[in-house]
Amino acid sequence: MDRRTFMKQAAIGSIATGLGLYLPGCATSAKSTWECSGGVCIGKGIIITKIDEQKTEVQLDAKADQAAHNSRYFNSPLMTWTPAYSVGIKEMDEQHIKLIYIINALHDAMIMGNGDKVLGMIFNAVLSYTATHFADEEAMLASYNYPALASQHQEHENFVKHILVYRDKFQSGSALISMDVLELLKAWLENHLQKEDKKYGVYLNAKGIY
Repeated sequence: MDRRTFMKQAAIGSIATGLGLYLPGCATSAKSTWECSGGVCIGKGIIITKIDEQKTEVQLDAKADQAAHNSRYFNSPLMTWTPAYSVGIKEMDEQHIKLIYIINALHDAMIMGNGDKVLGMIFNAVLSYTATHFADEEAMLASYNYPALASQHQEHENFVKHILVYRDKFQSGSALISMDVLELLKAWLENHLQKEDKKYGVYLNAKGIY
């Protein structure tokens, strides 16, 4: 399949899933398979586009957004969004939900035995979306003079540096993406959401921000 045909199919698949339809042959509608071509990987309602060696763009179609809120769409969910994870700020909750969805997609791709190309793309998607989320979160906190912003920024930096070590090892061929990495992602996110992020939720809610 050439790139033009592949991208056209991706667009059709995205529209189809957005309408709640599953059309045979639409890569985006595939629940447990991934297809990669020309720097684009499609599967489980996610379109991952490689921008450069360090960055990818992540798009979730309407069906994936629904799946992100409902664990029954996952074959083997690593994490399930619950109200306990809510920080009380709608915009940040939505980003956290999407991050959990992408981490679950990485888990599913790994247990399905997908190759390094797919796993590498999804792993980079986790990193890219995490970086985007951290930037958005810190900009919001700065705009409301959040007193613990410096601490929040340091936690974010430490996490990214830690995950980059795994990414570099994987790209060099000296390590595999394993359950240890996924458990690290899960444990850090759960801990961060329920401790550090809830603190800024309380702070912003007191200012009338929800």
